[in-house]
Amino acid sequence: SKFEAYLIPTGKFILAMVVFCLINSRFGYMTKIAKFPIALILALFCSFMPLNMIVVLAALVTLAHAFSMSMICAGVLAVVYVIMFLLYFKFSPKDTLAVVLTPICFVFKIPYAIPMAFGLVGNPGSSVSVGCGVVVYYVLVYLKKAAEAFSKVEEEDADILTQVKTILTGLVSNKAMIVCAAAFAATVLVVYFVRRMSIKYAWTIAMVVGALCEILIILVGDVVFTTNV
Repeated sequence: SKFEAYLIPTGKFILAMVVFCLINSRFGYMTKIAKFPIALILALFCSFMPLNMIVVLAALVTLAHAFSMSMICAGVLAVVYVIMFLLYFKFSPKDTLAVVLTPICFVFKIPYAIPMAFGLVGNPGSSVSVGCGVVVYYVLVYLKKAAEAFSKVEEEDADILTQVKTILTGLVSNKAMIVCAAAFAATVLVVYFVRRMSIKYAWTIAMVVGALCEILIILVGDVVFTTNV
């Protein structure tokens, strides 16, 4: 508490810096903003702003990169963001870390720790934030993989409809995204309710049950939908 005036802005700066650098390195189609000085300035700005500003600026940066790739792609991404923001600000406006850390942990190959952690320290609304983070990651991965195909489509009326249909079909048919979002949200709820029980070793039991729940849902989803998670 004695040094939180320095530690909190420093933590927000580091988190924001990681977010913007990852976006620029993996989704940096607009070269004008995909530069280290821009990421540094945005991170410094976020360090003195509310934590939600990281989510807002990250969304704007990814939209700018998507617009550079395809106007239709950016439009679809904007609709996805609007839906998620409505859910996020309605149910868990204070769970910014869940939204931000989930895609980051996917990049670093440790995503399954997130629902466990926020089940222990969060609330039922954290399931929405974690689910939104899963959707963000999979949507950006899908758009990156489809970038070349979208860039070849000319901006004509028929082609625009085809492009929108292709994007929406790819997102809706992404079974891995749906299974992971469901598994993560369910795990948050299971861990939260178990660790609040009036029993001995509630937190330890919550972690064990949560891990089993997460594994079980993903395995069932893999068998039913062939997600290859």
